[in-house]
Amino acid sequence: MRYLLALALVVLTSSVAHADHHKRKAVSRFNGKDVAGWVVMCDGDWKVEEGVIVGRKGVKWTTDPKKSGSWLRTEKEYSNFVFEFEYAINKKGNSGVFLRSGLKENPAFTGHEMQILDDHGRAKPEVWSTGALYDVVAAKKRREIFSERIHNLLSDGSALCLPTSPGIAPERGASGQILDDFRGRAMALLCTAGLAGLPQITLPLASLENCPLGLSLVGRRGSDMELMTLAEDLATES
Repeated sequence: MRYLLALALVVLTSSVAHADHHKRKAVSRFNGKDVAGWVVMCDGDWKVEEGVIVGRKGVKWTTDPKKSGSWLRTEKEYSNFVFEFEYAINKKGNSGVFLRSGLKENPAFTGHEMQILDDHGRAKPEVWSTGALYDVVAAKKRREIFSERIHNLLSDGSALCLPTSPGIAPERGASGQILDDFRGRAMALLCTAGLAGLPQITLPLASLENCPLGLSLVGRRGSDMELMTLAEDLATES
């Protein structure tokens, strides 16, 4: 079973908010090489493989408030913070990120748990589904939050300009690792308009190593004609 910063992981920090809340410093809790800065609790074999934290042979989790399964925690303890992370969960997996938990007994009961399940695509968030503060409040629909934020950023008539692709497409026969890396970087650019429900136009305005280089324009909802006019002006000037 493979997990990216996620199997029974107790997180006491991420981006740390200092006493001066106007000055925030992002601090990485994972160096991509080993679990330095983390403490193994209740056994388990924790290693880093291909840049991913992998947990194996740990003590199983139960709903007993007095009995804990295997988990990782940060060496340091923090006050106020914003935690950002990526994770992968195995099929039918059940995991979580524990916040402000005690170091004894079951951390799911001594603090708060942000739930992580193998439930991608769930239509309605529940108090027990991924992203929920378990049994307290359900996660907001991430797509709606993202869509509204991007729309508001462009509400003054601005347009978002970004590369259509992160680079030249990989050659046929490229390794799976190269393809996966390119796909991930490409989706980070290609998903914006689709997720937010916004109009997008791609223009082949340049070239790189004799290959077309696309530039994408994304506008607010309902700005289709304005976006087309802008695209025509840019194409004419180029």
